[in-house]
Amino acid sequence: MIIGLFHPHQFKGRFFYAMSIIDNFADQNLSFEQAKANWQKEMARALGAKTDAKTLGLLTRKTQDGLVIGPITNIRQNPQIEGTPGHFPFVRGPISKPHSHQKWDIRQPVTTGEPERANRHALQELAGGASSLHLNIDPTAKSGIAIQELADLEMVLRDVDLAIAGLGFEPSVHSADLGGVMIAHLEQQKLDISKANIHFGFSPIGQSTKHSLNNNQLQNTLEEATQFASWNIDNAPHFTSLTLSSDLIHEAGGSAALELAWICAETVEYLKVLLAAGLSVDQAAGQMIASIAMDANLHLGIAKLRAARRVWANLLQNCGASETASCLNIQTSTSNRMLTRREPWVNILRISTAAFGSVLGGAQIVSTTPFTKFCGMPNELARRLARNSQLVLQEECAAGQVIDPSGGSHFHERMTDQLAHAAWKLFQQIEQQGGLLAALENRWLQKIIMEQQKQRQQKVQTRKQAMIGVSDFANLDETIAPTTDHNWQPKINTDRLQFPVSLPIKERVALARTGSVFANVTSDSRTTPNPFAPQRDAEQFELLRDAADSQPRLPAVFLASMGAVADSAPRAGFTRNLMAAGGLQISDNVTWETESALLDAFAQSGSKLAILCGPDALYAQSAENWAVKLKAGGADQVWIAGGPDLPHNSKLDRRFAAGCNAIELLQAAHACLGIKHV
Repeated sequence: MIIGLFHPHQFKGRFFYAMSIIDNFADQNLSFEQAKANWQKEMARALGAKTDAKTLGLLTRKTQDGLVIGPITNIRQNPQIEGTPGHFPFVRGPISKPHSHQKWDIRQPVTTGEPERANRHALQELAGGASSLHLNIDPTAKSGIAIQELADLEMVLRDVDLAIAGLGFEPSVHSADLGGVMIAHLEQQKLDISKANIHFGFSPIGQSTKHSLNNNQLQNTLEEATQFASWNIDNAPHFTSLTLSSDLIHEAGGSAALELAWICAETVEYLKVLLAAGLSVDQAAGQMIASIAMDANLHLGIAKLRAARRVWANLLQNCGASETASCLNIQTSTSNRMLTRREPWVNILRISTAAFGSVLGGAQIVSTTPFTKFCGMPNELARRLARNSQLVLQEECAAGQVIDPSGGSHFHERMTDQLAHAAWKLFQQIEQQGGLLAALENRWLQKIIMEQQKQRQQKVQTRKQAMIGVSDFANLDETIAPTTDHNWQPKINTDRLQFPVSLPIKERVALARTGSVFANVTSDSRTTPNPFAPQRDAEQFELLRDAADSQPRLPAVFLASMGAVADSAPRAGFTRNLMAAGGLQISDNVTWETESALLDAFAQSGSKLAILCGPDALYAQSAENWAVKLKAGGADQVWIAGGPDLPHNSKLDRRFAAGCNAIELLQAAHACLGIKHV
């Protein structure tokens, strides 16, 4: 059996012909090698390729990790499907049959700064269908809820029944203080903690990497996380303490394999500390939840979750864990790097796709972000749509009714296998450096992530990594998405007793009852940029749009069409789409009866930049002459779309084509038009 993986746009209208080739070969009694050779010959003819290698090159893509996504495979090339759902190594899912009621935990984020408003949002989330809450804490209210003391937390959780609703905290440098306040709250409410499901969200290595904490601060946080893990095991059977922060790698531009390698390496570091404190391997493993970011790459996302369970199970088995304890508990979140501030309505589709991949990949906990996250404070509509994206999957699509729906799929099985091997190889390289902490200390990992960032940025800048509504098909008339005004600022309590570091939990809880406030945490001064700082793909294009919008009127580029409209239409459309990504409008594609009509239209446009669009034959005949006349008519620069490379003495200033660096090109266009960037 042969399987073709095709993309219609790559066939230039010959997609159905290509599929008929596959059908014909499937009906013949041919070996795979014979069928593949015949298929390559037919596809070379369909695509106009001169060689078989060129044919495969046109139809083959690679992931950020260099994993090949080819156009044809057969079942013999597939890895053997490992295990069964709910059993080691858990590739096919963490459970053997769907839950009768709650297919997965819909854990929605609450990030509003003011505690009282955060409480209203929390209750709305739960009443609207969420099964648990994910609280992001920031005492300054800049990026989360301004919780500084027990009273603030009590306000946020007012009327929230923690015997029913689960609760998780975003990793924070304040996790220990927050944990003490949380336990104090549970004791005051006289809640049976055996019924509660709470994740404290300690991520000592993740937070140390993100905030550049010094070694003493890291060791203190590791000690505090260990205390809470031990307390959980002794007192709260459904509490967990540690977050494996692979989303840190994802948001910094890292690859899927590096995300999974980070999970394994971070696990090893935490196991060392927890085992030294007297926990068993099973107990330590049960305290960890992997935080994995999911983007709109549906199939790679599914494979990433399946591979994550496989490599983690393999690691835990080698560490002596039981098979049951070797199942990775996964919480997925919406990728921030894929979200856009411009044309944010498209984010709704991205978020829904990421949630779909999370469910099909077998995540136990799924969080979806409001689509206006980077536009301002999300309003009730944005939060409801984020929540409903999961409810539609659960209630209408019945996405949780089938265990491992991608199981047996040639693509998903093979990608899972390739990704698991790539991740394990990177993990071994980290261990060869002496472990994760050593790899960070000697900056080996920083070099890896910076190289991956460079590769990803190149794809973004050349628009090979498309962002609909931003880098492609930008809408210059977009409407502003609604957000909520929220200028509330917390009063920082500087005169109150702060929680000391490395304090036993019992004493921390006692201080919480007296009104102690969270300690100030300062990071090391940094002279170089943090390689692990989050990066959004759309940001460079959005800055160009901002600069263009700051002008008194929308900057315009003059489109000098050559020949008939039909002849110039392909390149004119490409140029209009590209210029719009930088906030530049472009004149209509029309046929000029005379050169004087062309020059008059250019003069009326008021633009200083003209772009020639037409067929190669007219380029060779008239492009240089048109450039001279347009410059005589007032153009500072004349560019040309496509065509052969420009000669050394060309009167044309720039040639651009598909695959060019769009950011550099648009910056040059802005400079020509006199657009200043702040």
